[in-house]
Amino acid sequence: MAGSQYDWKTDQKLYWQGTVYFRSSEAYADLLDRIFNAVFAQDAAFRADLAAIRGKKIDHRMGLTNRTETVLTRMEFIKQLERLSALTAF
Repeated sequence: MAGSQYDWKTDQKLYWQGTVYFRSSEAYADLLDRIFNAVFAQDAAFRADLAAIRGKKIDHRMGLTNRTETVLTRMEFIKQLERLSALTAF
């Protein structure tokens, strides 16, 4: 896997298109928003799936909860889905 030889967990730095992001930074959180926004804008099936879950309680049981150990925690993922599902029409 690309980048797997780099242990980002040691210094908590992630790289995207030549920019360094500290895992716990607001800039990284903004990057996640931009990534999910792009998928939302470009993928009609994703928007339809989000419309189907709008207003419902969702859960994601795979993945990790500690953000120092994963690039996207379970709660960060749920937050993104809830945020975007609120933008969909019924």
